[in-house]
Amino acid sequence: WVLPNPSGLNAHYQLPDLVELFAGFRKAIGVEAAHDPG
Repeated sequence: WVLPNPSGLNAHYQLPDLVELFAGFRKAIGVEAAHDPG
């Protein structure tokens, strides 16, 4: 997996996009979120 770093050249990624990408990664590796903010 290659996930964007929200700084530098990848600064155009918005928070909702990052949340979706990292959630997909977490699901793929079988890790559940510590909490669901809602």
